[in-house]
Amino acid sequence: MIKKLAENLSRHQTLVHIFLLLIIWLVAAMIINPIGEFPFGDDWSFSKSVKTFNETSEIRLTGWVSMTLIGHLFWGIGVSEIFGFSHTVLRISIVFLAFIGLVGYYFLLCKIINQKFLCLFLVILLGFNPVFTLHAYSFYTDISFFAVFIWCLNYFLKFFENKTIYFLVSILFLILAFSVRDLALVAVPAFIITMFIKNKVSRNTILYSFIIIAVSIIIYFVYRYWITEVHGLPINQDL
Repeated sequence: MIKKLAENLSRHQTLVHIFLLLIIWLVAAMIINPIGEFPFGDDWSFSKSVKTFNETSEIRLTGWVSMTLIGHLFWGIGVSEIFGFSHTVLRISIVFLAFIGLVGYYFLLCKIINQKFLCLFLVILLGFNPVFTLHAYSFYTDISFFAVFIWCLNYFLKFFENKTIYFLVSILFLILAFSVRDLALVAVPAFIITMFIKNKVSRNTILYSFIIIAVSIIIYFVYRYWITEVHGLPINQDL
């Protein structure tokens, strides 16, 4: 009974913190104001591809881009199909992803730190870091990558609760993160090392490690083939 009461109290505190974070984020958004029909910095190189797809239904990446980008591009295409293309819509969609990423960061911290109020404070500290805020109000790939990758880490840690489904979900998020920025592959050796430390050498650990490596190799070469043979972009697009 006491344990269940503690769990309910903890769940209630989590909901209150997320709601408080949402209010703070919305107030900040109204103050900063993402509205405006102009690109921010060089995020025009990403929004241009979204606009081109809306007009021609063709994926055309500029030579300006050097990350995998596809996941970020399709996010922009999706919101543009619903709300119409505009720099304002694209920026607001990233503000939304930033909030989703911060919620994921909160849950990640709660797995490491027992004091939830401290977790909330650290989340707010990150959210209003000048670098994070700057990218949250642009159509750069940094925030979309952060939002997907942080949930990848969340589900990988939940995998250690002995639920295989979380391992599969974390792999899915890893693929999505790679589709935004190839930097996501740095998680592969980190995941493998963590599994061997936590679970020692076992049949399951070796199997899961093989799956992660296999998936990473497949998505790497599939993207490499698409970008060079199908899309035909120059060498700076190659990983």
